[in-house]
Amino acid sequence: MSENTNLISTSLLNPAIVSDPGVSAEQVARTFKRDKFTWLSYSLLGYYSYLLALLGPVIAFLVIDFNLDYITSSLHFSAFALGMFLAGASGDRVNRLVGRSMTLWGGTLGMAFGTLLLVLSAGPVQSVAGVFLMGLLGSWLLVTVQSSLSDHHGHQRGIALTEANIIASFGSSLSAWVIGFAANTVLGWRFSLWLVGPVVLAFLLIFKGQGAPALPPTRQATESTFNAATFTASNTRKKRLPAIFWLFWLVGFLAVSTEWCVGFWGVDFLNKVGGLSKSNSALVMGLYFVIIVFSRIVVSRLIRHFAANVLLPLSAAFILVGFPVFWLVPNPFISIPSLLFMGLGIANLVPLNVPAAISLAPAQADLISARLTSASGLALLVSPFALGWLADLVGIQQAFGFIMILATSMFGLMLVGYFKTRKAV
Repeated sequence: MSENTNLISTSLLNPAIVSDPGVSAEQVARTFKRDKFTWLSYSLLGYYSYLLALLGPVIAFLVIDFNLDYITSSLHFSAFALGMFLAGASGDRVNRLVGRSMTLWGGTLGMAFGTLLLVLSAGPVQSVAGVFLMGLLGSWLLVTVQSSLSDHHGHQRGIALTEANIIASFGSSLSAWVIGFAANTVLGWRFSLWLVGPVVLAFLLIFKGQGAPALPPTRQATESTFNAATFTASNTRKKRLPAIFWLFWLVGFLAVSTEWCVGFWGVDFLNKVGGLSKSNSALVMGLYFVIIVFSRIVVSRLIRHFAANVLLPLSAAFILVGFPVFWLVPNPFISIPSLLFMGLGIANLVPLNVPAAISLAPAQADLISARLTSASGLALLVSPFALGWLADLVGIQQAFGFIMILATSMFGLMLVGYFKTRKAV
């Protein structure tokens, strides 16, 4: 009994250790190997994140080109989110039906096709349709990358997933810099979307023939961190997730809501409240994404020694300190540093929540990854649209108070999750 207790206590300190007795954080770090599939997964997640982060600045330019109001422009976010939600609801089934490799590459090519529709659009109907395809097909890619990395690296999944999100941050940061630069040159902002073609071609050439690891034919309940106490063999057979997972699902919903309300509307807020031009606002958001990269690199080291459910509320605390200053003080010399400080916390909400949730029941990585993706899709479907609706009613600055409500609620749930998991073990 004491031996099991010690193992579980070690898992609280290091979420990467979820199944192998006697594995220390240092051993996990030393034995972690990045093979061709690992680099493919990292690259595809960066590609996905580039396009996802690009939506905010792109919609800001579409507002001008198509003369859109807040609600109509929000439909683009909602279309992506609807596709993401549907992908989350079906991703585990699609993987079982056609296999992970087909879903991985099909999602990559499908997202590129949706991007092509967006860049060629002559009005909001075509652009919304393109964004919907990006959300649906691209998010099947996301589901597959998360679950495949988790299975491929086993007890080292925490390291793999946090490193993958560092590459995702590079993609997000690059998108803002590319569109900010292109918009100020003869290339035009659409150049940032046209780049997808050669990037996908490069993936096909570099990773030719590389697929994803096959879906395990059977999964054992004994892989679960919580063992029989919280995740029984009956749950495995019936594909039920531990009840505690749904708290992390809610955290995921609020985390994505917070992250992308800032990401999608940040350019507009800096332009209308901070007084910056559209292109300069996009460049500031590029710096914001650089901060996110830096923060994720730091946390990729910390997660080798501390549990994700410990680091999660600490990340949220950065938001609770930085956001009120960013929101209420329109002076760019104050609001921009506050935005960057807030980014230190926003950076790690989703990257920490994913391994924390999967560690509850690693035997069901595909299902958990899919359900977390549906939470992300639902958040994108509801929250940016709600903020846009509020902005039409009361103005963008007042509407940003919605983010404070999201962040405060999320922080409370994270604390509950921390104490619940400690009590469970």
